Amino acid sequence: MARICIKKIILISSLSLLTGCGASQVMTRQDYYTISTGTSSQEVIEKYGQPYSIRNKRDGSQEYLYIERINAGGATAQKNNYILVIKNGQVVSKRMNYELPSAYDEIYDEDPNDVPN
Repeated sequence: MARICIKKIILISSLSLLTGCGASQVMTRQDYYTISTGTSSQEVIEKYGQPYSIRNKRDGSQEYLYIERINAGGATAQKNNYILVIKNGQVVSKRMNYELPSAYDEIYDEDPNDVPN
């Protein structure tokens, strides 16, 4: 009986540890608005994890890209891109844009099964 309890405790502890390591905070629009210039890049990474990409600029700054995907019905309804410009370890500016998926009509012809002659 004690052996089964120990195995359960080890299993639950392992799963909790793995879940904690795998979970990451996603930057939301509200989070983006709370980041002010002067915030350290270390603070941003601690709170939101590593950016999706880092782009080095000619002036020595870096652009950190964070992406928020808003899903509806199992598909991405909107993708928000949050770009933080980092210089000397601090946020010096930021911008955002969003992308909407193409409409069904724009992806396909009038009849997708129609074979051209």
